[in-house]
Amino acid sequence: MAAFEIKASLDDESKVELKAEIKVLVAESVNELVNELGLSKRFLTRKEACKLLGVSLPTLNEFAVNGLPIHQISERVSYIDVVELSEWIKSH
Repeated sequence: MAAFEIKASLDDESKVELKAEIKVLVAESVNELVNELGLSKRFLTRKEACKLLGVSLPTLNEFAVNGLPIHQISERVSYIDVVELSEWIKSH
């Protein structure tokens, strides 16, 4: 995917509205991907969550540092609740 940069001057209210709209679009995209991939299960592994979001494991770990709920089962096993993931995206 090619990277691009857009520069725009927005007032604070427009920034808030744009951020809210982007959150909604990302959350909707996650829900669509869950359905398209046939992920009928409620919990995802970190690898599955990375694939779903299109991010690397270090990025997912950064999301966790910033509050993404991850359920640690053991030292090496952890899961991410699809519902909590969607809600976290909406709130960030």
